[in-house]
Amino acid sequence: MAYGPLSNRQRGMNFLKERIGLLLMSLVLLMTSVPQPLHAAGSDSDVTEVSFMYPGAPMPDDRLVLDRINRILAQRIGVKLKLVPVDWGELV
Repeated sequence: MAYGPLSNRQRGMNFLKERIGLLLMSLVLLMTSVPQPLHAAGSDSDVTEVSFMYPGAPMPDDRLVLDRINRILAQRIGVKLKLVPVDWGELV
């Protein structure tokens, strides 16, 4: 079996997997740094917003994935995640 170069779709999927992996690792670090729940979960008015800045451009399905993640985070730890893409040129 010969292995050829990756197609654009495969590269895109690998990039998406890496980004989701980084996001999940960051969330794990965030959750382990909070020693106790921030509030009694359930009320939207008590949800704290956390901004996650990352280099690059937003992916097409970011909103869909983020909405699902935010539902889980709001219920469990009272946090809402906000993704903030930063252009590579601004990182200097």
